[in-house]
Amino acid sequence: MDGYAYEVKKAGFSRVMRYFLKPRSGFYKDVLNSRLIVHFADFKYISLWCLILVCFFSNRKIFLHGQGGYKRKGLLHKITYNIILTLSDGYICYSEFSAFHLKSVAANFLHRKIYVVDNSLYLQSKRIFGGDDVLYIGRLRTGCGIELLLEAALTVDLNVRVIGGGDHGFISELKKKYSNLIDYGTVFDEAQQFEIANDCFVGAYGGDAGLSVVHYMSYGLPVVVHSNLYKHMGPEPSYIKNGENGLTFERGNVHSLANALLTLKNDKDLQQKLGLGALETFKQLNNPPMHEKFAKILGLI
Repeated sequence: MDGYAYEVKKAGFSRVMRYFLKPRSGFYKDVLNSRLIVHFADFKYISLWCLILVCFFSNRKIFLHGQGGYKRKGLLHKITYNIILTLSDGYICYSEFSAFHLKSVAANFLHRKIYVVDNSLYLQSKRIFGGDDVLYIGRLRTGCGIELLLEAALTVDLNVRVIGGGDHGFISELKKKYSNLIDYGTVFDEAQQFEIANDCFVGAYGGDAGLSVVHYMSYGLPVVVHSNLYKHMGPEPSYIKNGENGLTFERGNVHSLANALLTLKNDKDLQQKLGLGALETFKQLNNPPMHEKFAKILGLI
């Protein structure tokens, strides 16, 4: 889920940041009567450190939510996360992959403070029975790898249906260079997104991916992403298991990506197997839904 669903202010320094889209009856009252804060874990902000210290010395509960620092290494990194875990009431990781790496740098007695709520999307799962095109969903930005994807698809004679916005000049240049680009722009309507996706047999991301992979899985599409989990935008690509719910390729290698696309294109049985695996993964990520997982960790249900 991208962004906060609700923000409830209690005091000048204190905020209850909540991700719950469909809270149960009486949920608001429970939260408003508690001394509880959930905050994103970006330690570049001095205000966050001040908030953590205020909570520690005023007996307010604070839980942090983030990637668990799995992309970084070193002594300072290790010290930072041990201090944070000591001062806070818990750290809620985006995925099991994130939690594994956080536990690897945290003292054993702090492991009890490490939780997982798999990052997902509130979407209805709908099985797609496939077309002949490749689906791309996401912002058109630096690192998204759209040029690599278009180039790879072009070499194996595949069109790429693109849902997402970006710099108009950049998109215009893409259209001039790649005849296989089918651009739909920014589409927020779920029914329209599904209609576009229904003509595709795979969801692919040429560069460093994030929640887009979850979107693909909600349609029961096999997912193709690069295999370097430490270079992706977020830990969500760790949900993709090569040969189970998708295929992986070598980062930055157009031929490796083209081979993955062509392998799926030519093997309907593999499409079916990986598509069902992707859909099952999506259902597991959302059972129970995110807001219930958060509520249980925070002691609200």
